[in-house]
Amino acid sequence: MSAERERPGEPGEFLGPVEPGEGTWTKLRLYAEEPPRLLSGRQKALAVAALLALALFLTARHAIERTEAAANSPPSQPVQPFPSQSTRFAYGGPLPVGQDSFALSLTVYNNGPGPVDVLGVSQGYRGLSVVVAGWLPQTVPAGRTISLRVGLKVTDCSAARRTPGCPFSM
Repeated sequence: MSAERERPGEPGEFLGPVEPGEGTWTKLRLYAEEPPRLLSGRQKALAVAALLALALFLTARHAIERTEAAANSPPSQPVQPFPSQSTRFAYGGPLPVGQDSFALSLTVYNNGPGPVDVLGVSQGYRGLSVVVAGWLPQTVPAGRTISLRVGLKVTDCSAARRTPGCPFSM
């Protein structure tokens, strides 16, 4: 053994974990009842009153500012109706064509305050194709009409309906 003894407890040395002594345990405190309150009832009432006063002030200020802005703004433009509300289509009658197709006249009426653009013509029956003679799109001025020459051709006889329910006969 060494003649020199190690001295325990030098400053800065690790002494080991601290363990509880006999009878030093404390009970674990769980909040089984109510948790501690952050604000008292009076403080909550004051906070609610302050928030309501702030909301009332901001609403009043906004109403005053919007009244001034509305009085200084130009009058609003009238809203244009949708083309489906101002446009009518009418069957104009059959037109002469070849053997494997037929044509008809389609009249477009614009009763609205503004122009309406006719972008295309289509149909929902299988076995028929549609061709419009002339240029599309066409603009229908307000209160005016245009006439379109629409050609229909049977592309598949077995798929085409014998009585499609159109105002013309096939």
